[in-house]
Amino acid sequence: MEEMTRGTWREALGLVLSHRRLWPAALLVAVGLSESWRILFGWGPQWMGERVAGWLRGGGGFPYTAVLLLAALVSFLLLRAVGYAGEMVLVAQVGGGPPVPAFRDACRESRGSYLSLTVTLLPWDAARVVAASLPSLVVILWGKWDPHLRLLFLYLLVLLAGFLLFLAVYALLGITAILAARQVVINGKTPPEAWREGRSLFLREAVNCLLVWLQALAADVAFLALAWPLSLLLAWAGEKAAVAVSPAALSWLMRLLAYAFLAAALLTGQALVQCYKSSLWTLAFLRLGGARGRFPVPRVSPGEGGEELVHPPPAGSPPSPPGDLA
Repeated sequence: MEEMTRGTWREALGLVLSHRRLWPAALLVAVGLSESWRILFGWGPQWMGERVAGWLRGGGGFPYTAVLLLAALVSFLLLRAVGYAGEMVLVAQVGGGPPVPAFRDACRESRGSYLSLTVTLLPWDAARVVAASLPSLVVILWGKWDPHLRLLFLYLLVLLAGFLLFLAVYALLGITAILAARQVVINGKTPPEAWREGRSLFLREAVNCLLVWLQALAADVAFLALAWPLSLLLAWAGEKAAVAVSPAALSWLMRLLAYAFLAAALLTGQALVQCYKSSLWTLAFLRLGGARGRFPVPRVSPGEGGEELVHPPPAGSPPSPPGDLA
């Protein structure tokens, strides 16, 4: 692993575990930006759109489709608004220490960047949703054009091209967007400047950025590996307990409690994952020399009852004199 990113994941994990003041902002990020815990329940903008559109009697037709799309869009924007607020505060907290600022202080310090952060991240989020929908769209359209798959090789090539496009949007464009977000919050850049600086940093430190991206992806994979069996186990246990109870009201209550406990457990786990990922990227951003703006670059962050967490200075900065960290 490259020298620049070596140990960054340990620092990020240490921040998550030793600084509970990061957790409220992480919860906002989990609610607004995380897809993985909602995947387990089927919740999300599309689910909300279907529920709202389902209130139209009869369903189907243009009114149903229009209401579904409008409700899904509004739900998407509201969730992103919550998630961007949490991400803004998290970046300000990790990038503004030591000591790690409280939620309220970080919010007050960084709130001026919220609109710029939204303008910076929203195009990437929209592009990611479109890219993720392309394979399904290809399957639907191809089924109408070539239902018997006579052109199977061409069909597979189109699917492969769609997958590569999704990977490019999710990874390459996503890394640039993540770096651009930190340019906005930490350096006070405008969205065009942030994207330009983020792209420049990514191109200059491509290997390190990809390593950090893989570390963040590993956290998502680990969460899903634990969440899927847990959701199945708790759903099975809740159903068994509900069947064993004779009164119908009590049976319904058992199902509700099992469902609520599972949702709370998954949301809590996802909040910790999002806190780790955001901290990881912010620490990597500082380590790779991205911070030049209004927040002081952290040097030593004393953990709340834990070990000291060293945040390295930006690349190219002059060395600290002896005893500077004491």
